[in-house]
Amino acid sequence: MALASTLLTNIASTILIILVNAFAIWLTVEKILKYVSSKAGGFKTAFKISLIAGVISFVLGLIPTFSPALVGNAMLNLLFFVINAIVLLFLIQKFYGLKLGEAAISWLVVLVLGFVIGFVVGNITGMIMAAL
Repeated sequence: MALASTLLTNIASTILIILVNAFAIWLTVEKILKYVSSKAGGFKTAFKISLIAGVISFVLGLIPTFSPALVGNAMLNLLFFVINAIVLLFLIQKFYGLKLGEAAISWLVVLVLGFVIGFVVGNITGMIMAAL
């Protein structure tokens, strides 16, 4: 039963993270930094990037679920962060056709925006879940 609830929580948080990251990518690359024209990107492009990165992140997140000894392992968390960063940087560069420097700046802004938006959405979600 605990495994099922853990998987359900992971799926729900992955869906939420995909949406938050897609919004952050779209906002950063297309609206804040204006690296692409409106024809070249759109929210759909940002969503594709976020979906691919989110699925990879979800699969990586399953590793500690099936190996409880790895839960809370700081080195594993750092490794997952680095893998996710490389994947997201590569996808932003590939999908938007940006130079590495532009993609890196975009990734940094997305990282900060993602943390801020995720923090706010996570707190609202936590309050709603606590009320239920």
